[in-house]
Amino acid sequence: MLYKKGSGSKNNNVDFMSITELRKFRESKVGISRDLLNSLRTNMKKYFEKVPEFKVFPLEDYTGKMKTLDDRFLWKYMAKQQLNIFYDNNVERARNIATNLARQLKASPTIQANQIQIKLSDHACPGLNIQIIQDDYGSEEDAYEISGEEKIIQHITVQKFHQFEDGHELSDITMDSKINKVAQELVIKQDLVSQTLTPVTGDLLDTTAKYEFYNFRYIKEKPLTIQVAKISFQTDRKFSIKSEQVVLENESQSELSVICHRVYHYVLNGPKRSAANKEYRWKTVAGVISSGEGLVAIQNVERQTLPDSEWLFDQLVTDNPEKQFDVRELGRVLKQLQCKHGVEDEYSE
Repeated sequence: MLYKKGSGSKNNNVDFMSITELRKFRESKVGISRDLLNSLRTNMKKYFEKVPEFKVFPLEDYTGKMKTLDDRFLWKYMAKQQLNIFYDNNVERARNIATNLARQLKASPTIQANQIQIKLSDHACPGLNIQIIQDDYGSEEDAYEISGEEKIIQHITVQKFHQFEDGHELSDITMDSKINKVAQELVIKQDLVSQTLTPVTGDLLDTTAKYEFYNFRYIKEKPLTIQVAKISFQTDRKFSIKSEQVVLENESQSELSVICHRVYHYVLNGPKRSAANKEYRWKTVAGVISSGEGLVAIQNVERQTLPDSEWLFDQLVTDNPEKQFDVRELGRVLKQLQCKHGVEDEYSE
C-alpha cells in the first residue's frame, strides 16, 4: 500500500509527517495509512486470503559513488589512434580552447605512453574527434556535427570548458575529470560503431551473455505502434542490435513483435485508457530482460515509501510529554514488584 504525492499545486502541499505530538501523527499520511491498515485487519480480515501489510522496500545507500573506469587505464583504449580536435574558425573562444587542449594533450605522459596522435584542425576527420562549439541557445543554426561510422565525434562547449580558454594548466591533463569524461564517451561511441565491448571486464561479459535486453519506445497511438530494440552480447566482446517497429494490432510472428505483444498484455494491458495515458504507461517500461522463455520487466513507477508507522506510534506514546499518570497507581505497581522480588522497602512513605 503506497501513497503517491499529488501534483505541484499548493492545494496538495501536505506535510508528509509531523511527530511533534500524537494527534499530528494520526493526521499525517503515515498515521492515516496506519489506521486504515489496522481497520482492514480488524474488520475485513475474513475477506483476505493474506492479511494486508505494507510493502517493504529494502533500505538503499545513496551516498556511495558509482564505480568508474580507472583514469590510468581509460586512455589505453585509444592507443595508437589519432585524436582530432576541431573548432569553428569564426569562434575565437572555441579556437583558444582547442589550441590549449591540443597543446596539453600532446604534452601528457599518458597520451605519449599510449602513442595517441593529437591533431588540431577546423574540420572533422576519420576516426576520433572532439568538437569545441559555442552553444548558442535559441539559435536556428546548429553547430553540432553528427557522428557517423567513419567520424566519431564528442562535443564540448566553451561554456563548460571555459577554464581552458584562460590557459588553465595541469601537470597531466588526462587526470582532469571533465577530460576523462569526454574520453570515456568517445570510447563508448567507438564501441557502438564497431559493436564491441572493449572496456567491459570478462566477468561482466560472462554474466551479460546469458541475457537479452529489450527497449520499447512509443511511436503513435493509431494504430498503436512501438519501436522495439533488442541487444544481445557474446563472450568474444561482440554484441548485436536488432530493431523493428511493431504495430500491435497486427499478428506478426517476428521475434520482436512477439516480445512486444507479451509486454503489452502482461504489463501494460488493462481497461481502456486515453492515448496520453497509454503513451505514459509505455514510457514507464525502462527495459525488459529475457533469459530463455522468462521475461523480467523493469518499470519506472512513482512511489512514496513510508517509515515504520508502528514503531513511530509506540515511540510517541512512550515519549509523549503530555501523558499523565497516577502517582498512587505507580506506587501500587512498585509495591507489587518489591514483593515479587523479595525487596524490603525502607522508604514506604
